[in-house]
Amino acid sequence: MTKLKGVTLSDNPKFSESFIAELDKALTDYQQKQEQSSQNASTPHVRIEFDDINDVPHVWIDGKYISSFPDHGLVRLNLEWNADKERIKPNHYCIRYHSGEDTNPCQYTGVRQTSETYE
Repeated sequence: MTKLKGVTLSDNPKFSESFIAELDKALTDYQQKQEQSSQNASTPHVRIEFDDINDVPHVWIDGKYISSFPDHGLVRLNLEWNADKERIKPNHYCIRYHSGEDTNPCQYTGVRQTSETYE
């Protein structure tokens, strides 16, 4: 036995099975969150709002508003979504915008995603 300021510790400390199970569960949960986080890091969170078909849609990408501003804003928004699984055409979106950091007025920043697979 080892003594530390009034505390006696065993030379062969052991953890309870419930403590080890709890640590194992915490590690598994952490690993799953890390995997989800890395998957989500490559997939942007996109929010699109509009009230009138003649208005410029309000668009946020990863929480950043990218719609219309004098020096930057939305250039193009293409969205096709089909809930009918029997339909062959895939779901997709493409958003192009001036980020305000683009040095060339013909240069755009963009995000896109599709459910189409190329085999």
